[in-house]
Amino acid sequence: MAAPIDEYAPDLLNAPTHPPRRTRQPLGLVLFVVGLTVAFLVAIGLLALAPGEHPTRRAAGPTAVDGDDDPDGPTGPVPTRSGRVAPDDSRQTTGPRTDITGWPGPDTTGVPPGTVLRPMAGTTITVAGTVLDGVDIAGCVMIKADHVTIRNSRIRGACAVGTVRTDIDGLTRDTVLDHVEVDGQRRAPTWPLVVGSNYTCHRCDLHGGGSQLHFTDNVTVTESWLHDPYEAGASHNSAMASHGGGGNVIRGNTLDCGATGNCSAALALYGNFGPIHDVLVEGNLFSGGSYCLYAGSLVTKPFPVANNVRIVGNAFARTPYAKCGHYGPATSWTRESNEWRGNYWNEPGRPEVVDPVTEAEQRAAKKRP
Repeated sequence: MAAPIDEYAPDLLNAPTHPPRRTRQPLGLVLFVVGLTVAFLVAIGLLALAPGEHPTRRAAGPTAVDGDDDPDGPTGPVPTRSGRVAPDDSRQTTGPRTDITGWPGPDTTGVPPGTVLRPMAGTTITVAGTVLDGVDIAGCVMIKADHVTIRNSRIRGACAVGTVRTDIDGLTRDTVLDHVEVDGQRRAPTWPLVVGSNYTCHRCDLHGGGSQLHFTDNVTVTESWLHDPYEAGASHNSAMASHGGGGNVIRGNTLDCGATGNCSAALALYGNFGPIHDVLVEGNLFSGGSYCLYAGSLVTKPFPVANNVRIVGNAFARTPYAKCGHYGPATSWTRESNEWRGNYWNEPGRPEVVDPVTEAEQRAAKKRP
């Protein structure tokens, strides 16, 4: 008689010769889990490399914050896109302005069409007569020599003292920026782009800095486009500013401060560190800010009275505000030893823009019985 079968005993006749395999999961479920895991890891990596927070793998000259998303920079010659800027241009703007036709803008400033740029790290220039032509600089440029020229080039970076700083020691002369784009890449809302004395900026395209250009003494800015300042938090921004100095010419530029709320003026002349004197502001287009123009005589400043400031033949836009700036076209103006002549609204018929003192007198006259 056969022994009874224990229903709980192993089936020795059919027992496998190796350990039992794990139950196989459906392939679709496995791929789904793997996909979720990869997506999660990628998201963490992107957050860790958010702009302005990523570690740099090299120092680019004196750069305090490297303005290049790729710390190692381009790997070869960079042809300009649409004939003007390199393909990896990271500019953030509010879009093309339709009301600056006939004024300096994207088609007339910065890197000329067809230019091929070669990569270069940020640098300090100490040799007189240095010429940089057709370069794409990742970082900042400190100029400590006379007669330096940078032309047909792009500079991307952010430094507290300025992306391009001239006259650091108070001695350098005759720096020329000609058809140069300087991009602060919206890295620091309080850091300016071009700073110093004794320089010329001709057909420059300046954008993405806290303020696009600061000038002190003996500066000439012509036919340039200053636009899209980077504003954040409680920053005070401008397209162009001086905090004291003289011997300056600002002629034929588009100075656009925008309407985001932090911009003080398209052109801000403040007597903070010295008096504003001997400045010619001629033939420019102003747009945006609290006022489009602070004209140099501000009673709250240490040097409250400007002298020989000539505001001649400038156009004041009706955008982004109907009065050019949020509060009006201009302020901080005194008639004594200064000139206001031929300024107009940038609209058909070119109606006159009167100086702030005359405007105040007109308002007072209307209130009289």
